[in-house]
Amino acid sequence: LTAAALIGGTALSMPASAANLVTNGSFETGDFTGYTANGNFLSVQTNPFAGISTPFGTHFAALGTTPAAGGTLSQTLTTIAGWTYTLSYYLASDGGTPNFFNASWNGNVISGSAQTNIARQGFTQYQFNVTGTGSDVLTFAERNNPGFLGLDNISVTAAVPEPATWALMILGMGAVGFAMRRSRKPKVNTTVSFA
Repeated sequence: LTAAALIGGTALSMPASAANLVTNGSFETGDFTGYTANGNFLSVQTNPFAGISTPFGTHFAALGTTPAAGGTLSQTLTTIAGWTYTLSYYLASDGGTPNFFNASWNGNVISGSAQTNIARQGFTQYQFNVTGTGSDVLTFAERNNPGFLGLDNISVTAAVPEPATWALMILGMGAVGFAMRRSRKPKVNTTVSFA
């Protein structure tokens, strides 16, 4: 293998960009296209709603399920097994309690995502790292008896290394290619024959 082939192979395995795997992550379709929604009082609203506006377009999910069991909003994503992904979403609350919210990945609540009795807040960003298995279910669970929680700008993107990391990887691959090429130099026949 030449250094160019190694570097080319590495480039092919890099994510082209941090593309969002979530369909309709900002609810700009005006509905829950791409999601499975369970619970009462789950809707897509336009700005402003109950005094809260989103800075991301004109729509957001208003979550206000009242039964103690709460409601869910989920989507199945196609990932690459073993890759690290960044889950990001923005959450708002009108301050009505009792309420709760959490995010789960393949049925496991993501550490740090669970919140109860969230005070009034505008849209606030939350980020977590998750690991792909090939097909993964992202689920948001919620309850808000007297009011609603707002959810918007959901994204799951491949955690792309910093440019300096890529540069070091490419230099390392180049060095490996150079070493492999050097080791293949034709050997000079040093045998002397006498007639």
